[in-house]
This record gives sequence, structure tokens and C-alpha cells, in this order.
Amino acid sequence: METLRRDTPEAEAFLSYIQQGSPFSRTNGVTIRVTGEGTAEGEVRIRPEHQNMFGGLHGGVYCTLADCTGGQAAMSACGRACSTLESSMYFLAPFKGSVLRAEGNVIHAGKRTVVSNVDLFSEDGTLCAQATIVFCPRGGAPWSIPKR
Repeated sequence: METLRRDTPEAEAFLSYIQQGSPFSRTNGVTIRVTGEGTAEGEVRIRPEHQNMFGGLHGGVYCTLADCTGGQAAMSACGRACSTLESSMYFLAPFKGSVLRAEGNVIHAGKRTVVSNVDLFSEDGTLCAQATIVFCPRGGAPWSIPKR
């Protein structure tokens, strides 16, 4: 992966754009912030509609938060919009609390793929789940905001 300058107006605009999140993530209450090159943090405040039929946190909430957090980390590493290619989720402990937190880190940034690991935590700091997600950087110049 080429070395990208992050001190340009284009880079600042791109990072600001991706931190707004997608309409899907905003609808589901997901907030993400890029914390550095290839890192991001996210959270979702749990609402009644996030429960499964047994009263626990629905697995889709974990997957949504992991994908959004890992994607932000991936985009901050490669400077391009990314699409998810593959995702693996490991559920480790029951969620407790009202806020699910995520920490995403890029472990590989190549020309064709970017791989993020995401840890998901209960409010009390318990590691609830871990995800590994593979992304494909989309075409275009680095730091260009994709057309919808």
C-alpha cells in the first residue's frame, strides 16, 4: 500500500465524510470515530428493537457495529471507500449493559484487500465478541469521496 499524506484538505474531507456513517448505521444508532491511521472506535446504545426474541442482544447488532467500525478503520488506512468481502464473528460472552463498544484495528492493508480485527465489549469492559473482516478498497484516487 502506498504511503498516503494525511495532512491535506482532501484527506481531512474524506475522513470527516466517512465518520458521518451510512444511513443504515445512523438508523441503527451506530456512531464511529476514526482514532488514527487504521484504527477506529464505535458504539451503539442498545434500544428495545435491538433485542432478539429471547430478550438478549441480537447478533446482527454485533455484526453491524463490527462491520462499521472495521470499515472505518480500513478506509482510514487505505484512503478509499471499501466494500465488505467476508466477515467472521465469534461470540464469547453475553452482553450486559446499555452500550456496546467496539475497537477496530487494521492488521493488513494491501492493494486488493484490507483486513480489520474488531473487539466488542459490554459496558463493564467484558469482551463479548471478536470479528475479523476483509474489505476491498474501491477504485478512485486516494481521499476521493465516492459518488452515490
